[in-house]
Amino acid sequence: MVNNHFRRFILLTAAVLTAGALFCSCSSSKVALTAEEVQETIDSVRFSVQGTGEIAIISDDSGKRYVILPSYADVKSTSVGFDGEVLNIKIGDETLVSGQDMPELEFGKEYLFEVGGNAAGVITFVKARDAATLFLTTDGEELGKVNEDPGHEADARVMLYGVNGALECMDTEASIGQCVDRAASAGGEAPGGRSYDICLDEAADLFGMGKADTWCLLDVYVAEDAASLAEETASADRSSGARGLVDVYSNGVYLGLFRLSSCE
Repeated sequence: MVNNHFRRFILLTAAVLTAGALFCSCSSSKVALTAEEVQETIDSVRFSVQGTGEIAIISDDSGKRYVILPSYADVKSTSVGFDGEVLNIKIGDETLVSGQDMPELEFGKEYLFEVGGNAAGVITFVKARDAATLFLTTDGEELGKVNEDPGHEADARVMLYGVNGALECMDTEASIGQCVDRAASAGGEAPGGRSYDICLDEAADLFGMGKADTWCLLDVYVAEDAASLAEETASADRSSGARGLVDVYSNGVYLGLFRLSSCE
């Protein structure tokens, strides 16, 4: 009888210690961060849809954050990665580590967002519709220099996908520059009047629009604030005249909706 009581005591003690160890392990995932460190970690977060391209979080001044995914995106086929000392991020009730696949989330719904146990506002996932997707990769602030200087050209890596996610074009030795005169002649009236020339290393026939090595991106909708971009992306009717419409990302940051056309 004594042995049975002693055995039960040992088992109970082991269970308590195990639970305590688990609690400590979970609690240790919280890292005390300054507001600047939280933002630095958020800036490092990248979402990847089926391995096609990286997508950054965009934020507004109120603490609301958005992830705008391409037309072919399925949240469950999206993975997340981030840098720094943070062990995890939390979206709603789901805790995620770098390299993990995303859980099933509802588009357009606000979720509480945490970085390493630190509150980071709310985050909303938005899905674009009826448009191709262009991922541009440039060095550092090169696109900013292009925006400021009409004569500046930057080396760029181009990855272009169709509405359903099929790879249309990949060019690792392309370049990008402004296309101000062509935007005006095309009657561009979108906010900012932003447009670009993309010069491919080799001519390509993109979406059956003819073979060319220089292509123009004329903005259809761009905005400086994240909330307006997210709202327009979620609500706009793109079903008419969808040919040539492209959602553009630069180094993972969503720029807006553009119309792609041959310059030749």
